[in-house]
Amino acid sequence: AKLMQELWKMHKKAPVVVLFGRVVWCIGDFFKSYLPEVIADAKLSRDLDELRQLRLSQAKQLDEKGFAQEISGYQKRAAAWIASLPKQKLEGFAVSDALASAYNVIFEGLTLALRIRMSLEEYLVLHVREGVPVPRSSLSAVALGFQLLKIIEAAPTLRLQELGDFLQRHSALRLQKELHEVRSKLKRGASEAPGEALRLCACALQRILKSSKEMDSYFDVGGIALALCCSGRSEPANSGVLGRWRELQIICHWQDQLSRLCDTTWCYWLRDLLPTLLSDMQRVQSLPPLFSAFAQPLQRLPMGRARQEFLKELRLALEDGIIQPICAKLEEDLRLLVHATMQGTRQALPLSLP
Repeated sequence: AKLMQELWKMHKKAPVVVLFGRVVWCIGDFFKSYLPEVIADAKLSRDLDELRQLRLSQAKQLDEKGFAQEISGYQKRAAAWIASLPKQKLEGFAVSDALASAYNVIFEGLTLALRIRMSLEEYLVLHVREGVPVPRSSLSAVALGFQLLKIIEAAPTLRLQELGDFLQRHSALRLQKELHEVRSKLKRGASEAPGEALRLCACALQRILKSSKEMDSYFDVGGIALALCCSGRSEPANSGVLGRWRELQIICHWQDQLSRLCDTTWCYWLRDLLPTLLSDMQRVQSLPPLFSAFAQPLQRLPMGRARQEFLKELRLALEDGIIQPICAKLEEDLRLLVHATMQGTRQALPLSLP
């Protein structure tokens, strides 16, 4: 019952857990469908009967500037992160200092991308699932969230990539030293399994340092070996040598991880929102990243009818949301200019029929 209460507290904070696109997992619905007897014991039946009201209340709270304030905070963090990206050429004496900041820069970028994507997905899918329209006051924040994802994806510099390579080797050598220390502390006469697991992990680490062709396989082998070695220890999974191993895996694949987090192919299931976002857009420089975010599903769609229909929808949204309003505004300005000019030279005005 205590576990159910804790899970219910989590559900109140996040009523829906987005899996992909519009597919979500709701803890409350899961309880009602698969654990009815446990619900009765935990005295949650009354709360679960008000699930829809809870989700509507959550959507209302986000609409009342909660979501907009969150995205605004991420915008400030993203600006600070971009300003901290290394841009100067590395020199011999500066490498050690640069490595100290490269770790924070890489993980701050990954954290930002993850949080922005989670905020966007939860906000939009919650509204779509409950049939609540996104208020016009929040459209600018939604557009800004998509823009931030694309800006973060394109922001890393060549210098950061160079530092990433240095940091990868530095972290690997530090992990290798820690593995030797852990192996030396193993008690003599104890089971040989932990020692063999550490030896296997050390071999996988050497392979990772030598070649990147089969890096993923070696990471899997080393991770399993370390998990078996640390299974009897009380330390958390994100600390110690196992935590270092996962950290190294992220550092070695940080560019792929960043691209995955900034991937917006899930927008395909929310594409009905694009025309509204385009019509509400106030700054021209916001168009490329926003449209790029909604066009990214084209990279995954195979050639065929679905791809052609999606292209048609994109063109129609661009025409209705951007091109036609611009043309209408140009025509209005031209008409006003012609009218003002003709008023100055009345003799040139066409005469009406008698």
